[in-house]
Amino acid sequence: MESSYIICTTKEILPKPMAAYEYGGDEMLPIGSVIVLIDGEQPIMITGRKPIVENIHKEEVYLDYIGCSYPTGVLDNQVYFFNEDNISKVLFYGYVGAEESNVTDFIKEWEKLTPLKKGKVNDAALVE
Repeated sequence: MESSYIICTTKEILPKPMAAYEYGGDEMLPIGSVIVLIDGEQPIMITGRKPIVENIHKEEVYLDYIGCSYPTGVLDNQVYFFNEDNISKVLFYGYVGAEESNVTDFIKEWEKLTPLKKGKVNDAALVE
């Protein structure tokens, strides 16, 4: 059985990487974006948006993002929950496909309609 491969050699069709920039909280970052938290050093890759978690008061709340360490990924089930206001800078802006605007519109509408409170991360890295 023969295999066929397509090799792309045209660099012009690939988006140019963005330089790291300070995050102002004015945009929803796509999955795959790599960020650094305020007062943090470890890069974190965003793996999901608007996760629902149980806070320290045993209530369900949502946060803006869930992520994992970069470049190692999820180790020992260690993930990070954080909000836009916890982000210091964006090191890499994730892939944006054709469906991204539909997904972000859906997420924004969900956030307006959900009865859940938005959680926050306290100084001890616990969700309140």
